[in-house]
Amino acid sequence: MTDYQRTQQSDSKYDFRIIGLEMNRKLLYERINKRVDQMIENGLIEEVNHYYQKGLADSQALRGIGYKEIIPYLQGEQSLEMTVELLKRNSRRFAKRQYTWFKNKMPVEWYPITEDNQEQVFQNILLDLEGFYKER
Repeated sequence: MTDYQRTQQSDSKYDFRIIGLEMNRKLLYERINKRVDQMIENGLIEEVNHYYQKGLADSQALRGIGYKEIIPYLQGEQSLEMTVELLKRNSRRFAKRQYTWFKNKMPVEWYPITEDNQEQVFQNILLDLEGFYKER
């Protein structure tokens, strides 16, 4: 734990725990890619187009990951294939930045998770939380 983490934790008037799930990067990236495909299938392009047609292309809301990659497609500047690949790449990069930030800045209790151990990990988290709050 870094000095920053200790300070943040000791300065808080709340008893808290931050829980993180660690996953093999290859598996994580496969899941991100699959999730992006699902978002596209479930109407993400139509959603962005709705706001784009209302003249909101430059709004802060459409600058987030998942929205900003689609605007050039709607403007005819790139293919759908390129759009989806950019969205996947940017989502993977964002996940990596999040993980790095939490790993370095926050007192996270990490739980390694795989496709096969999810239920057991969630049970372990619940048991650990139960113990944490009973100690208080």
